[in-house]
Amino acid sequence: TPDPKVSLKEIWRILKPSGLLIASVTNDNIARRILEYLKEFKRESKSFSMMAYNVKEWEQVLQKEGFEVIEITPVVTRLPLHKFFPFLRKSGQYSTFHDNDQKLCLNSLGEQVFKMSYKYIPFSITHGLVGVAHKVAP
Repeated sequence: TPDPKVSLKEIWRILKPSGLLIASVTNDNIARRILEYLKEFKRESKSFSMMAYNVKEWEQVLQKEGFEVIEITPVVTRLPLHKFFPFLRKSGQYSTFHDNDQKLCLNSLGEQVFKMSYKYIPFSITHGLVGVAHKVAP
């Protein structure tokens, strides 16, 4: 959606009192910022840019739009490692998007980085954030 705040206002309007919202956004973390900067640095012209939020920003957006945040959790997927770190891909794998995380094959080093990252620094490497929140009465 071009403006998540507009969408959240509409969701809040049609949601029953104390209704549950589960919504995800792209995670804005330091790894994404560095890699996106390097990609843009190489390009002569700018291209589409997606909106991304860090944990605190996503929580604040949800609260501002009338939701009580229950939990913010990372989207656990191999996509960021597979896409941004080609040396962690299994031989013969390319940076294509797959809905099935198992098709994003990492080599043995990549799998170790994946497991350690999600165990110790999940919000630093995750592709997205999922917010779970209740509608708060006005």
